[in-house]
Amino acid sequence: MEQVLSLVNGPAGSRVKLGLVRLAGTTGGMPDQDVMVTVELVRGENEKVREAQREKEMAEQLRREEWMRAQAERTDQLRKVAQREQERLMLREQEEMAELLRSQNMQEPPESAVRYTGPSRIVALTRKFDPIRQRVGLGMSLTSVHPSGEILIAGLPDGGAAFESRQVVVGDVIHKVDNKDVKGKKVAEVVEMIRGEQGTAAVLLVQGTTLDPTAL
Repeated sequence: MEQVLSLVNGPAGSRVKLGLVRLAGTTGGMPDQDVMVTVELVRGENEKVREAQREKEMAEQLRREEWMRAQAERTDQLRKVAQREQERLMLREQEEMAELLRSQNMQEPPESAVRYTGPSRIVALTRKFDPIRQRVGLGMSLTSVHPSGEILIAGLPDGGAAFESRQVVVGDVIHKVDNKDVKGKKVAEVVEMIRGEQGTAAVLLVQGTTLDPTAL
């Protein structure tokens, strides 16, 4: 009987029907008997440990996948928030610049004896250091038109900020500097208004004329 059972093998927990097995009689003279034997296979301790380990690894894998999904969702949410904030700031800057330009153009320069060649225009020039004059400015020479007193660009030295910008030319009249009217001011006062820190922008309202500075 033991030899027969030792040959039985199968999944743990399954039942195996062996069929008839002859049991030998005892010494008391009882006859041999044929009985139907069913054996339930019991999984061993090692198999239980391996199954528990597999379940633990699967649970750990599920936790890792869930954490990675949560991190990906959070990263995507942060990216969208940052993008919306950037778009909002850009829109705000554009609105502020448009408002500044509107305010600077609200009032046209007063009528003058100077003959203008076109409408006034807004230019933004970056101040830079002038190694020759040893000061920061736009690199332009100014003069005053008599008797009306307009401030005229008389020269644009090579290498200066104004010359390199290609936004102004000799003969342009300066009406405003950083939204401040220069009417009635002396050339030295306007020069001081133009000066500033290196790298900063000076916003000028200028207008072309038919004047020749060398003839003044």
